[in-house]
This record gives sequence, structure tokens and C-alpha cells, in this order.
Amino acid sequence: MKSLSLRFILNSFLQLTLISAVLSVVALAHEDEDHKHEPVLVPAGHVWKPSAVPDRIVLSWKENPSNSQAVNWRTDLSVHRAPLPR
Repeated sequence: MKSLSLRFILNSFLQLTLISAVLSVVALAHEDEDHKHEPVLVPAGHVWKPSAVPDRIVLSWKENPSNSQAVNWRTDLSVHRAPLPR
């Protein structure tokens, strides 16, 4: 079994430290007294309703996974064709 390199261990440690710092800031952002509010209930049918913005984006393959790709997504009926990337 190969031992983990020092570079990999330091990189992992730095990533975990950064994630911890970000999560701490996010948690502290909602501590103020003027920021207390009740959650807003969204109607059940609206939560998963498709929109003009693509969601549920899936990358898969078309024929042979080693040399093909296919991308699928969901939009509402207002979208008639996908714009080509520039």
C-alpha cells in the first residue's frame, strides 16, 4: 500500500480548514437578533416545478463511454431549443 504524500496530507488539511472557516462564518451570519424569522413554507407543487433555467443536469454517454458524452437537462415548456455555447 502506498503511503500518503506530505503534499496530499497538507492539501487535505488546508481544504478542511477552509471548509471549517466558511461554515463558521455562515453559521455566525444568522446569529443577529434582527435576523430571526420563521421559515417560509413553499407550496409542495412549486418546489420541484420546472422553470426556464435548466436543472437536473445529467452527464452520461451516448454509445461507447470511452469516447462519447451526452448531456440532458430539464426545463419548462417555454424553452423551445437550447442555445449554443459561444
